[in-house]
Amino acid sequence: MQATRSFSKSGSGIAFDEERAVKSLAGGQTVVAVTAAKDLLPASFLSAIDIEVTIGVPAITSIRHVIREVCTGSPRGLKIGDVKGLGLVELATAIRPGSAKETIERLRRSSANKARVTLTFPNAPLVADLVGYGEAKTWATQAVEDFAEIRAGKPTRLTSALLAGPPGTGKTALAQSIARSADVRLVATSVAAWFSNSRGDLDGVIKAMQVGFQAAVEAAPSILFLDELDALPSRERLSSHGADWWTPVITGALLEVDRLRASGKPVLLMAATNHVGHVEPALRRPGRFDRVIEVAIPEGDELAGIFCQHLGSDLTDAEIATIVRLVRRATGAEVGGWVETARRIAAAAGRPLTCHDLLTATIPADHRSLDELRRVALHEAGHVVAALTLGVPVREVTILEKNGAGGRTEIAVASTDTIEALRAQIVIALAGRASDEILGSGPGAGAAEDLAIATRVATACRASFGLAGTLLHHDPDVLQHRLLTDSRLTHDVEDDLQNAHAEARRIITEQGDLVEAIAGEMMRRKVLDAEDLRLLVDRRADTPRPRNASSTVENRRSNRTVPDRRTTPKAS
Repeated sequence: MQATRSFSKSGSGIAFDEERAVKSLAGGQTVVAVTAAKDLLPASFLSAIDIEVTIGVPAITSIRHVIREVCTGSPRGLKIGDVKGLGLVELATAIRPGSAKETIERLRRSSANKARVTLTFPNAPLVADLVGYGEAKTWATQAVEDFAEIRAGKPTRLTSALLAGPPGTGKTALAQSIARSADVRLVATSVAAWFSNSRGDLDGVIKAMQVGFQAAVEAAPSILFLDELDALPSRERLSSHGADWWTPVITGALLEVDRLRASGKPVLLMAATNHVGHVEPALRRPGRFDRVIEVAIPEGDELAGIFCQHLGSDLTDAEIATIVRLVRRATGAEVGGWVETARRIAAAAGRPLTCHDLLTATIPADHRSLDELRRVALHEAGHVVAALTLGVPVREVTILEKNGAGGRTEIAVASTDTIEALRAQIVIALAGRASDEILGSGPGAGAAEDLAIATRVATACRASFGLAGTLLHHDPDVLQHRLLTDSRLTHDVEDDLQNAHAEARRIITEQGDLVEAIAGEMMRRKVLDAEDLRLLVDRRADTPRPRNASSTVENRRSNRTVPDRRTTPKAS
């Protein structure tokens, strides 16, 4: 009898050596393959198997028999719950010479430790009380109702879902709320957990993955929550070297999901990702994950509801509305952090929480000079005016600092990616720089992100989308390399950018008064939304304008004092 085993080239995993197995069989030897999932073995080997032995979990009577043979005393106190979830390795580790009583205690501790992967959350909010989840709450409500139907003995199919959204939007909290509302166990696992719960070798990672899936099945009715699913790479993005290692893991995950869905067990499959485009496409298809639900950053009434949940009766609705108007959009995690900071400020002052405390927490003091703030305001106003001129809606513009950016303009990207729509994106991206040049103190390094966006779109139009005279497609991931190595493409993209920049300068020159007006309003209010901008544009339309707008703009610029450029805010 001969077992075949070979290490991968990286030395980090175990792979089946198909060629060696064939030679061994041809030489009259017996080949034994041991695997946690036979689907991971080559199809050619599976089709030639003479004997297949499935080793299941030992029955409680068999475990008692082993204890009698190995230990002293009687194992009659051993119950099936004492060994729940334990595999052969855990059983072998716990059952060793000594008293049967000590062995049973070890088995109970081992089973309890294994069960800790299944969690309950008595303090999680009920699904009915959640705010800020939109479509995800509707799905979660149905899931709770489905669990109730299952408990009532009615045949019900649970609808799996992949939750996609930025960090902090409460994807994990939603899983906890469903578990509490439906009174079921939550089994939470992730790719990171598969590595941390193993030696990091291929065999260990796959086994750790299977432990999570099996725990959910054993705890049914339950929820299996796969966090940060994009950590399991898409096969479309893998290099040949990475594919050698990751393909068995990805295949194993697909098989485990298929087994779970086919088992008929009442297990709700959930997953979360910050980057849905990075998730393996085969995982996203219906039958594995039935739905992909976007969990957006809350705003408006939903954001106010989240503040109310954290604040209780500490602030009035009017005070919360003031905060929401300034913040506009924020994740539940951000709101929780702000309220906690505000409570610390109030506690340090020895008084109840005030609206000013929360304002201090949400909008820290801005230490930029007035010249710096005006420079950012003119830059962002340039983006806004270009967008409005080209018929692209603007959702919000702000000069509040956040995540390293001195300001931000949020536009509604067109749903149709025509060449006209994409060229408009390029012009809008470059309009901030045009405003810096015409109305401000000249371009600064803070506009580098705008240049990156414009370059990326212009390059994709020529090299990926087939919208600029060629049908040749290049993967977007290699476009930067193409620009470095293809001088003709670089020349063409530069021409496109210069033309778009000229168009942006034309718009800013003709609409200079509007740019100045929007910038001035931002200096006063910090944040403007679509309705604010509409009212401002309508007021400007009713105001007589100078006959020679172009010369007026140039005169204003020539008389402006140039601010200190040593601290250039990052604008986008």
